[in-house]
Amino acid sequence: MLNELFRSYKKIIFFVMLLVSAIIFWFFGLRRNTGSSQHVVVWEKHEFKNGGYGYHFKTGDLTGDVVFGLKGYMVKDKTIPVKMTVSSKEEFSGLVKISVPGTSSGGVAYQSAVQCQKTIPTQLIVNIPQLGNASYFTFELLDQYGNVLLSEMEIPPYSQWISEEEDVGSQICLGILSSNVQELSALDHLTLSSEDGDVTIRTIYLDEDSFPVNADDLQMLSGLLVDDYNITRLSKKQRGVLLDWIKDGGTFMVGTGKNAFRVLDRMKEELGVSVDRVEMSRLHFGSNTQFSGEVGLYLSQLHFDENVGWRMVDWSTPASYYERNLGNGKVQMLRFSFTDESLHQWNHYDNMLKSLMEQLLCDVFEDRIDHENGIWNMEMALNDFVTSQMPNAFYYGVFFIVYLFCLTFLAYFVLRRKKKREYIWLVIPCLSLFFTLGIILRSRGNSTSSMMTQNSLSAIRIVDNESTRNDIYFLYQNAEGESKTLDFIPSIDEVKPLDYEYGQEQIDSTRVRKIKEDYTISHTMGGCQLSFTETTPGTMRILMMSENKSMNYGEKTDLFLSKLVGDHTSFQGSIANQSDKEFDKIMVIRGNQYWCGQNLKAKSSVKIAKDEVQCWPQEEEQTGLLSLEETDVAMQDMLDYLENRYLKNNTDLSDYIIIGITLKDNYQLLRGGDHLGNQVSIYVNHVFCQAPEKAECQVNINLKYLKDNQSYQELQEKLAEELNVEARYQFDSNQLIWAMARNQDDYSGEIVAYNYWTEKNDSILSKPGDVMTCEELEPYLSEMNEMKIIYKQKDIMQSNRLPILSVWLKKIARK
Repeated sequence: MLNELFRSYKKIIFFVMLLVSAIIFWFFGLRRNTGSSQHVVVWEKHEFKNGGYGYHFKTGDLTGDVVFGLKGYMVKDKTIPVKMTVSSKEEFSGLVKISVPGTSSGGVAYQSAVQCQKTIPTQLIVNIPQLGNASYFTFELLDQYGNVLLSEMEIPPYSQWISEEEDVGSQICLGILSSNVQELSALDHLTLSSEDGDVTIRTIYLDEDSFPVNADDLQMLSGLLVDDYNITRLSKKQRGVLLDWIKDGGTFMVGTGKNAFRVLDRMKEELGVSVDRVEMSRLHFGSNTQFSGEVGLYLSQLHFDENVGWRMVDWSTPASYYERNLGNGKVQMLRFSFTDESLHQWNHYDNMLKSLMEQLLCDVFEDRIDHENGIWNMEMALNDFVTSQMPNAFYYGVFFIVYLFCLTFLAYFVLRRKKKREYIWLVIPCLSLFFTLGIILRSRGNSTSSMMTQNSLSAIRIVDNESTRNDIYFLYQNAEGESKTLDFIPSIDEVKPLDYEYGQEQIDSTRVRKIKEDYTISHTMGGCQLSFTETTPGTMRILMMSENKSMNYGEKTDLFLSKLVGDHTSFQGSIANQSDKEFDKIMVIRGNQYWCGQNLKAKSSVKIAKDEVQCWPQEEEQTGLLSLEETDVAMQDMLDYLENRYLKNNTDLSDYIIIGITLKDNYQLLRGGDHLGNQVSIYVNHVFCQAPEKAECQVNINLKYLKDNQSYQELQEKLAEELNVEARYQFDSNQLIWAMARNQDDYSGEIVAYNYWTEKNDSILSKPGDVMTCEELEPYLSEMNEMKIIYKQKDIMQSNRLPILSVWLKKIARK
């Protein structure tokens, strides 16, 4: 019959097949390559004012500009913003794709959709994490059919900016806003000394045209200096971006001097400082600095708002340097200008500039957070959550046993008694169907794909009520080596691979036109899409995602109501859970003191006793907050990470950090209704508190102020070998030691301090809980704020742990 139909309609069939083939050939062939040989591709480099560069391109109906980094500059280990402006003569839909090579011939592709209306310019920003210094990357522009319209290989500007001879030590970027950039040229290539070695400053000159309109573009800067610049030239939006960047952790430096009025005119209210007058005066520097002498220059008389926490830094006489915190960042105000002619003519200018910049950027150098160790703890926690929360097979075993029992009972006893054994062919399928439906209902929502998702994904979300974004750490592991595409929720606006190393080898341009991606991160209008192509089964990828709080479905982070009071060595009170969430772990941190509890139910409270509060580090062997016997391995790794992030370097006494950890608060990470089972949510509240005697921060003296290259570990080792161990401490000259306290510890020896008034050794802080006030400490501090302490033991075998001594510091605002 088919042969007869074919013979009857063979002409029509041949015609239809030919028509379909022509359409396919036109659509996927000629259509996709239309104009590829008719239009010349233009890719031209153009210079910016005051340095930097970008690229102008033209291909077909498209024209636009691309800027890599900030004005074409990049820094190692900083995110690279790629900004693109494109316009088209006709409506255009396509894709921007930036591929970065990996160390094993693979790579990561970052791509984003481009949609242009006719003749209307469209702006696009793609942020690329610079995890190391990649030697090259490719930039491609594709149309909606996948046809490559523009393909260029770019050497990262970091390699062009820094020669191999100059690429030594660390590099930091300093942004500069100034109308007199020539007078600030000495800052470029300035080498500073830090605990981790030499650091070289590289300057980026900005103006009102090149200043970013997005705070993310400023993240590569370690500081921003405004000197001899009319701040009103920045638009209102740009000034808002500047404030957002400072509050997010930026270091903002302001030089005033002769032009102080125009520098501070528009930002005096935001910064809490105003100018009274400008006059010629002299600055004197003592012999305690790297140089000595005096210089005459224009100094501005500034009026500081004491309510915002301005403090003087003891750097010169009279005082010329003040600072304050603004959000998570810092504002530093100088009474003089770097562009002052008399300053440049001074013979100590180079030494003064080096000393000052080391002071201004000290927080950048002394960032003590152990990032690598924290990520390692996060990786361990994610792995442990994957392995420790696999679906429980016990339920299905019981299900199978009950099935066998019912089958035996019905088929053997019931049918045999009723002499209806022929119905066994009906009973068996009915029972099988019944139990199969039971398993389906029990596993509802866990389809084959979602079960694979649960077995290969784990996630940890940290919601901090002081952060503008939430952090989500995400582990992908596929034991089958399959390809996988994940659509994240719309609130995810950035994805960064944490465990990826970019290739750094130099390579011929002809070999980098196509990089085979290990995975692709697509930025879409609705969020992010991640595509994996695993060639090695069991390969793990750790990602860090940013979640915008404003898009977080109205999630509130003020979950706790606290009634806490504290003294120098401890705190006590109660914590109430106001939410419907059930927290498996609960932590409270103030300074380097902490309390940790378990199982805080919804709408319930827990009391904190004074003797339950501990001080970090209480025991050298115990690096975690809880021992392994008290919690599982996954939770222990999570607590270790929180210790690094919130406790290890915390000195702030202005708030209690309340942390709730819950395993039951599942959040929808993937689209399509799939929920992660292997995940944990962490909610962090910062509750304002009044510190005793209004001190501002608490610092363990053995962790920060040790002198003569001593370390905490070195003192511990000496304490295990010697009866008497001497330690010297050098405190900041611009900080007042308000009190010294001995926290809870197991040290059984004697603490002896040198009295500079009597020139004798006195016993101090004999037991935990003892406190010495500012007046009591005065005899034990030298004129240079130095202190000498001897730890005396009766028996080496009795104890070899240092006592935990904390100083309470206060910075006084002065005019």
